[in-house]
Amino acid sequence: ALKQVLPALSPAQSAAPNLTILHLRLGRSHDLSRAVYPCRLLEVDDIDQANMLARVWRPDAIVLDADLESMALLSELSQYPALATLPIVTLTAAITQAANQIAGLSVFPCLALPSGEAAENPLLQVLQIATGRVAMPHLLLADLLPDAAAQPIERLNATAQYLQAAGFHSIVSRTWTDTIEQLASRSIDLLLLWLPAQANVPSEQIATLMQLQPPPMLLLHDPIAVPAACETVMRLTNAAIVTLPAAAPMSELVAQVRQAIEPRLTLIP
Repeated sequence: ALKQVLPALSPAQSAAPNLTILHLRLGRSHDLSRAVYPCRLLEVDDIDQANMLARVWRPDAIVLDADLESMALLSELSQYPALATLPIVTLTAAITQAANQIAGLSVFPCLALPSGEAAENPLLQVLQIATGRVAMPHLLLADLLPDAAAQPIERLNATAQYLQAAGFHSIVSRTWTDTIEQLASRSIDLLLLWLPAQANVPSEQIATLMQLQPPPMLLLHDPIAVPAACETVMRLTNAAIVTLPAAAPMSELVAQVRQAIEPRLTLIP
């Protein structure tokens, strides 16, 4: 079945991006008409129809609504240039992982759909980033180890790769000196700090950080590191701070990042 949904653009939402979204439903079927309003929504149930529709309507992005049994069709999607060249927004972790394994696809996960009358619309935010309607946010990831002990941290690297795949330009800083230099020379939308177990918060570096008027901060902590390190950072800073256990699902991390940087997103004319 093929259906075109064209919601009217109300005056209150006239500033929202007017995108054309191709909703490809492969075994799943969320009702996205409210979630992507005021965008034009084209709904289709198989890849052949999606390819035909993409060649006619030239959509700005695909929202891939698929189940586990349909993941094999992703490689078929990549054979159609009209589809493979579009940014693809995925709605589950499993589909996101499968899509990221196919060369050439540009994948943007959105693992939390808007609910009820909530003001925040994560799907529309992801679509804006995926289609280039807002500047890609810049994240700086660092740890609280002393400079002399700083070494590449696999967890931080893996987090950066996941955030990069989710549409965030992610930079990993190896030392506190580098962190300060990056904040001074770049436009950073969020500073993500990992607090390793028994981390000692470098108060002198934090004081230097405060002089730079830092962006919002997200603290990732091990359970045993929560009390001292987190409380010290929050006491020494005046930045907006959110804390999150390092063992939290990546989907929750992405949701927290989006919420923290949403006020800083800049529309591109």
